[in-house]
Amino acid sequence: VMSMDSGDSMTDVFEGVQFTWTSVSGDGRKGPDSLELTFDAEHTDMALGRYVPSITAAVEQTRRRDCALKIFMNEGLSWRGISHNHPATFDTLAMDPPTKQTHTLVSSSDECLNILSLNANMEWQSITLSGLLNFIDGLWSASGKERVIIFTTNYKDRLDPALLRPGRMDMHIYMGYCGWEAFRMLARNYFLVDDHPLFPEIQELLAEVEVTPAEVSEMLLRNEDADIALLGLVEFLTPKKQGKKDSVKA
Repeated sequence: VMSMDSGDSMTDVFEGVQFTWTSVSGDGRKGPDSLELTFDAEHTDMALGRYVPSITAAVEQTRRRDCALKIFMNEGLSWRGISHNHPATFDTLAMDPPTKQTHTLVSSSDECLNILSLNANMEWQSITLSGLLNFIDGLWSASGKERVIIFTTNYKDRLDPALLRPGRMDMHIYMGYCGWEAFRMLARNYFLVDDHPLFPEIQELLAEVEVTPAEVSEMLLRNEDADIALLGLVEFLTPKKQGKKDSVKA
């Protein structure tokens, strides 16, 4: 947020042109204090076409960075929300590119995200379906602005159809087994590498075995040395490939 004391001014230089911001005090009738931008009339096209959009883009980027990610957990009789700060972003998510491209709406939302983890070992005696639905689309969620709510579950088939209908869950994203592109993102996140001599072998193995991104992450986290970690992943995937071949023969 850009602000100054009433009456103060500052000069900004953009592409060699000076733009002056002045804090103008308001009153009860004209509204709150505001910022006034002045510049030479000959630079109007630059001001409206490039300068002002660059300022608003910088403000929006700062707002998104400071936007809190809230995770809500059920504690028996009530939901408790906590702020979750994590360096990971939607861009670093290990997901196949076509799926990620299809669902960029979540990452580009103008509002902060809320995440609800729906565990099918959950005690529905303590939280009723009606209570959950009211939280999602009732008075609790009506706060004067739009929200994006993300549900995560390992047991979609056990959820009540009332939760899954359009209007409550508008997108259903299947986070399946780890593919080649998802693995490359994990390798980049953990070791900052985009290529390695073991990559061709790992790509071949991932095309034949079923392994989750979480399992791949676990193997990569076992050693800070990329060579050792990637070799460990190969040794982890190879028996799975052999086991799959043996089951086919049987």
